[in-house]
Amino acid sequence: MHFKRQSKVLFSLESVAITDIIMNMFIFFFITFSFLATFHKSNEGELDVNLPKAASATPSAEKKGLSVNLTQKGGLFLGKEPVTLEQLKTRFQAEKASGAEITVIHASPNGTNINAACGAVHLESLMSAMENQTADFGVAFDGDGDRSLFVSSSGRVLSGDAILLVMARRLKRSGRLNPAVVVGTLMTNFSLERMLSGEGIALTRVSVGDRFIFEEMLRGGSPLGGEPSGHIIFTDFRLSGDGLLTTLKVAEAIANDHSAF
Repeated sequence: MHFKRQSKVLFSLESVAITDIIMNMFIFFFITFSFLATFHKSNEGELDVNLPKAASATPSAEKKGLSVNLTQKGGLFLGKEPVTLEQLKTRFQAEKASGAEITVIHASPNGTNINAACGAVHLESLMSAMENQTADFGVAFDGDGDRSLFVSSSGRVLSGDAILLVMARRLKRSGRLNPAVVVGTLMTNFSLERMLSGEGIALTRVSVGDRFIFEEMLRGGSPLGGEPSGHIIFTDFRLSGDGLLTTLKVAEAIANDHSAF
């Protein structure tokens, strides 16, 4: 699947705490540009987000991409300049050049509507919205944001197993699947195990629950693990399930590798 010039991404959110809402906003701004951030930890304990340079109509007027730092204490910086969330939003909007579009649904929390016919628990509304959109993909998060489930541009629901396959192939191609082992659970589809085996990748099964996946990844050193419900864990960032990180990884695969669902 290729990102078109006028790309669209559809998000379905469940009602979450204000910190999760702010993080969701970050994702919306990042993917609006139809290119992906490359994350790496700096020596000062900051998380650097280096956005690639945007193409310009005239080569001499090429734009310089934004450099965003997210400190572990929650501070925001453009380069070394501290900014508020609103200032960051304004700068992102000013830098937008790709024509990408974002549609967000179920993003009006009232404190009681968590999981209310939306998000990863109820994909029906996202699937329905995808039928009326020309989005490249849709993603739904659960109430605490540690799970994400995807809907393809053709309307197909993609479980965590499908994401594990895409990510395992990508890691192996880049030489980062070392050891060549993916950690799944007793609920992992046998078809995934068979497809991974055909590509020289082993699947280790553990009891259901991301805690058991986490423990096995620590024990065996596997860089990737997850379960069909949408908990995906990557060791190159942090050993915890994060639906927002999974969304970035999937979007990166689509944008850079033209991965298809």
